[in-house]
Amino acid sequence: EGDLQVYMHKAMKGRGLATTSGADVTERAVEEGAALVAAPPGPSCLVVLQMPRGNLETIAPRALVLTAVATALVAGDYAPAAAAVAAHRLDPNLLVDVGWPSFLTGAPAFVAAVVDDAAISDLLRALKPASTVSPGGLYAWVARIPGAAGSEAAEGGTTDKVAAVARALRAALMAAGPARYLRPLLTSHAILGDLGSALALVKARREAELVAGCDIEASAAPAPPALPPPSGEALGTARRRAAAVTGTARPPTADAGLRHLLLSVPFETLYAAALASYDLGLAYLVALAAG
Repeated sequence: EGDLQVYMHKAMKGRGLATTSGADVTERAVEEGAALVAAPPGPSCLVVLQMPRGNLETIAPRALVLTAVATALVAGDYAPAAAAVAAHRLDPNLLVDVGWPSFLTGAPAFVAAVVDDAAISDLLRALKPASTVSPGGLYAWVARIPGAAGSEAAEGGTTDKVAAVARALRAALMAAGPARYLRPLLTSHAILGDLGSALALVKARREAELVAGCDIEASAAPAPPALPPPSGEALGTARRRAAAVTGTARPPTADAGLRHLLLSVPFETLYAAALASYDLGLAYLVALAAG
């Protein structure tokens, strides 16, 4: 995740997400006289329409997309569900709310399937207490799908959804590799208000860089070109296939982790936490990352 993506995330923070055009996701406005030509099978959920002028248009009806995502989540198939949520700009909370609280035990499988640390960070930053599939929720229609409603509501119960998901993902990320998943780990610590542990991770990463004898980010070789996933291939499968060919990606640097952490925590708060650790070197790194 480069500086440009970091600044893009910061600029979009709090702007909201794309929603359905109407309350009923089973309805979609189309041009009068349009004819349904085909609905090819597969994970794309695409429908081909022929307009009155003769041209063909391809759409992905929200009802088909939500059904595909919810069905995949109920089955524990996280990779295609996460890919569809990203591609169709759905609220990432849907990944957690379907079948709640099954995500809490399925967090390790989610991390293994999604692979991408930026996607996991996006989910953590998007977490909200309210359920998207509860009555009145953005995707309440999804609760009609067997198993999608879950055994308890994601809101209003004894479980704090945001904190519970952050803890579950943090444990899964630590098991998968704290260096590789530095950015989402820092986000989870920020959500839980544990800035001391977040800064300790940054300090450990910086010490590892110093032991290596060079700045990893500056000496990193240019990344090989990404391999485009074949049509219909799941997001996690494609990235695992690319990793097998191009080799293991370098973990993010301490500076990159701090810039990422500043997306979730105001500079003044993070700087005060660094000073409270009585580590002036760490406080300097925070100030340097903030520019």
